[in-house]
Amino acid sequence: MVLWRVIVAYHLLTGATGLLGNYLLKGCLTAGLDVAVLARPSRVATEKERVEDIMLRWERLLQRDLPRPPVFAADLSESDLALDIPTRKWMAENCSAFIHNAASLTFEANEKTGEPTRTNIDGTRNVLALCEELGIRRMHYVSTAYICGLRQGRILESEVDVGQTPGNAYEETKLEAEKMVRAADFLDSLTVYRPAIIIGDSQTGYTTTFHGFYTPLRIVHGVSHKLPIRNGVRMLLGPLGLTGSEFKNFVPVDWVASIICHVMSNQKYHGATYHLTPQNAVDVETMYDQISEAIIEFSPPRPESTSGLLDFKELTEMFVDQMTSYRAYWRDDPVFDTTNLQAVAPHLPCPRIDKEMLMRASQYAVENNFGWPAPAPQKVDFDVERAFSQVVVNGDPDEPTQRIGLHVFGEGGTQCTLSIGGKRILAMEPGICNPDGHAYLNSRTFRRLWLGESSFDEAWRSGQVALQSCQLPRVELLPSIQTALTAALGDVVSS
Repeated sequence: MVLWRVIVAYHLLTGATGLLGNYLLKGCLTAGLDVAVLARPSRVATEKERVEDIMLRWERLLQRDLPRPPVFAADLSESDLALDIPTRKWMAENCSAFIHNAASLTFEANEKTGEPTRTNIDGTRNVLALCEELGIRRMHYVSTAYICGLRQGRILESEVDVGQTPGNAYEETKLEAEKMVRAADFLDSLTVYRPAIIIGDSQTGYTTTFHGFYTPLRIVHGVSHKLPIRNGVRMLLGPLGLTGSEFKNFVPVDWVASIICHVMSNQKYHGATYHLTPQNAVDVETMYDQISEAIIEFSPPRPESTSGLLDFKELTEMFVDQMTSYRAYWRDDPVFDTTNLQAVAPHLPCPRIDKEMLMRASQYAVENNFGWPAPAPQKVDFDVERAFSQVVVNGDPDEPTQRIGLHVFGEGGTQCTLSIGGKRILAMEPGICNPDGHAYLNSRTFRRLWLGESSFDEAWRSGQVALQSCQLPRVELLPSIQTALTAALGDVVSS
């Protein structure tokens, strides 16, 4: 099977390993947007292993193989994001837009870590400097609806800094970061997304972060077996200075990602600011009643003995102490104007935030112990890039080569460009970079070819491999792609 394909232009994505980033990565890839990921390694996994773990989860849920984005180790706190010169050169040549989604959700300034300033302000400054250096002129920036601070009334999508007082360090740093992005005069297009309080998936409750809405639930769950009354969560409102009539704006992560991906996929919608806020806000008393019900239904049963129970004064003091940094967070929300959002996505209304959705979110959090301990990333049995790296040889730079864009979908797959000279693989570059043609297959087919269990010709004729032509007429390129890849895989097998 032979197809045609346009030139690849990647969107660089930060924050892919966070909750919203998980969904943005899936949304971009399933929408056909080409994405390259900037991520940090963790103590137990490389940056690529972290992203692969995300991709494997989505494949289980979607029951389909997904493309693998190029992944680069990066650190927002470092100049040039700690990217080396060859990597930055690759990005300058192959990336056309930047999706800056990474952020610190720290509410109180931490002198030891420097957060949230380190990520939200310094990181954004470094991202902008990198974009200017690379010649990237299109930016999609994920801000927050709460840059409005303590303002009340109607908040317009066009408003930024009108002298408002921030409610916490997170809001303060996100406001400064958005102002910084808006002041970047080298950008030709800036699209800003301002979500409200993000909660888990609207259908499953799935989440990887447990801030905001989850904080009072986590605190009460931690001492639920010592509560003197199981349904008295709303009694904790008073010490926080809340009446229960305050309204909060929650949005499920899957909806937020669907809006962002919809806007990104339609260039005519770029260049605007969008409040990603719900059509119905939730009053705090209802939310606390729901938390109380979730504790009763999902937390471990209380022991019959009353020994060890906290009296209500102890519980209140502990609760207020742990909620101090969130006190302003639970204030009454203003009304967020969504004129721009409604103009571009009337067909994608935010799911109604009702008791059932909040219960799903709570159930997921409680049953998964608020993400602790964190599950170890899944390890793949076969990694295409690692396999190819064993057989790349240094050839004569003047030797004629065939450049093949290799798209291997599924577990351990890759997007890379092979430079093939004769029967040798002379170079392997990340991503798809000006190839003469493309080859598409899944990782299971690739592994069979690699192990010599099937021939390339058999795989191509049976439709397990799809080829695409770029630089030359396909009648000329098809035989050369077949010859080059067959020779390359033959070398691999013999090695």
